[in-house]
Amino acid sequence: MKDKQRERVSEIVGPMLDAGETVEAMAQAIVKSAPAEQGRVGGAARRLNKAVNARSAARAEGFVVVTDRRIICLGKSAAMRPTGEVVAQLGRSDIDHADYKRGVTSTLTLWPQEGDGLEFTFGLILRSSADELARVLGATS
Repeated sequence: MKDKQRERVSEIVGPMLDAGETVEAMAQAIVKSAPAEQGRVGGAARRLNKAVNARSAARAEGFVVVTDRRIICLGKSAAMRPTGEVVAQLGRSDIDHADYKRGVTSTLTLWPQEGDGLEFTFGLILRSSADELARVLGATS
């Protein structure tokens, strides 16, 4: 993530943090919900739609902030800047496991103990950010 974007995300997230809460990682990604009861066919269809539907992917772009207590997903404006809109939020203690698939398009999926998960997709240019988030969250390949 560019330094200016990192600075803007820090400015937005700073007031949201609890006392003593620290930021461990930040990244830019496509943020989607990962339905808990999704089968292989549904998952493949969703990934294909995301790959071929540029408008859908652009709307889902955002910024991911991992703190020592939670994951906060911020929206992205048309000017490619982070917004104050919290698109999704998940407590780190609620995460059951994290799956990481590294490739040309890397995917990190967080599965909570109950309910739908979060899926972050990173293009080739952002693979180092994906690797960092996967490391911080203890994801398995």
